[in-house]
Amino acid sequence: MNLNIPDKKILIVDDDSVSVFLFTELIEPTGAKIATAKDGKSAIKTIKNEDIDLVLLDLKLKDCSGYSVLKKIRKLNPNIRVIAQTAYAMIEDYQKCIEAGFDDYLSKPISSDDLYTKLTKHLES
Repeated sequence: MNLNIPDKKILIVDDDSVSVFLFTELIEPTGAKIATAKDGKSAIKTIKNEDIDLVLLDLKLKDCSGYSVLKKIRKLNPNIRVIAQTAYAMIEDYQKCIEAGFDDYLSKPISSDDLYTKLTKHLES
């Protein structure tokens, strides 16, 4: 992993603590700052109050769907990169995410190579 993005801030939105831990462990070596939210309401509050560059957004949260959170994010800041993350890994799910306005898609279990490729694509200028 050769990704160095200390000037970026990534918000991990997931209600599964194991997923949050895994993402955090994989992202920390990049130098990026990390924020976390366990539900849609907290995610929106964080986006309103912090300068977020990219969101890793679980599609299935306890309080709402990732799709509804995405709509709110786009109203607040259409320039934030948002990557869907989900255990649903069918091609139709990928297409649905892209059509809904996500910038990209990661399927669980997360592959470190896939994560770094997508972070590089969306965060390195």
